[in-house]
Amino acid sequence: MMLELKKYPLRINLFAIAGSRSSYLFVFGLLGFIKYRFDINVLVRVNHNLIKIQAEKALFYTYTKVINNFYDWVSKKSKKSVSLVGLGFKFKLFKSKLLLVLGYSHIIKIKLPSNIKFILLNNRNLDLFCIDLISLNNFIYNLRRLKPPEPYKGKGILIEGTKTRRKESKKVDF
Repeated sequence: MMLELKKYPLRINLFAIAGSRSSYLFVFGLLGFIKYRFDINVLVRVNHNLIKIQAEKALFYTYTKVINNFYDWVSKKSKKSVSLVGLGFKFKLFKSKLLLVLGYSHIIKIKLPSNIKFILLNNRNLDLFCIDLISLNNFIYNLRRLKPPEPYKGKGILIEGTKTRRKESKKVDF
């Protein structure tokens, strides 16, 4: 299936490179650039200020949506907030590492990606900014896997805007 997408704005530059195993799309904007790798079966071409995508029908609409989102991502930064809920849970930034105290017998050290900016509001709240929303979400959900929210007490790593399902505790009659 082949589609010609809408014209992209002049303040955004696009470059497509087709390789033998995959094709790449580079999107340059005011705040930086995004590099995105497509599958083998997807062909992306840029002519003047139009984008052409050739892909299977199942993946076609997914890729067109992602490319349309690139326009917004390179013109404004995405922000996500992460907070820790629990007694003794803490964030600490040290050089290029994020230190997490999560109630385990050891401190967890995570290397910070270079494309994500971190602002430590206090030792329990962290704001993250990035142009590429895909890499930002991947980092946050990998961080959340270290201590997912408990359904009974609600302790763990919480992401602003997501809902955690809370369960009711057992009631004991005397």
